[in-house]
Amino acid sequence: MFGGFTASFMATLTDYAGRNWFDLYNFYDVVIPWGGCSFFYIFGIIFTMGTLFSQFYPTRKWLKIMHVLVFSLLFLGAETLLIEVGVASYVNWNVWASLFVNILAISTLGWITEVFQLNIKRTAF
Repeated sequence: MFGGFTASFMATLTDYAGRNWFDLYNFYDVVIPWGGCSFFYIFGIIFTMGTLFSQFYPTRKWLKIMHVLVFSLLFLGAETLLIEVGVASYVNWNVWASLFVNILAISTLGWITEVFQLNIKRTAF
């Protein structure tokens, strides 16, 4: 779950800066605001995907690259879905910039996963 909290923290900082400081995108009909977007987005989609990413982080280098790319595309798909249904909109932003930032953020989460060994399965025995 540490990976989920880390991903949520990173997304909160990114979305706060992107929305409030740089006016890159907007979120609409936010029920519970959190860092410039929805609490349910951060602690729903982002938290879940961050947890899954960290728990199943592979050990082989080429699998790590594929893992980062797949999760970056999944994040991009979730973002595109929000744009398409009208919950969010790009102002000074585009899908390619999102993909680039997603790859950087997911790679950072992978590095954090390795440093803190978040993908090591531990037992109580």
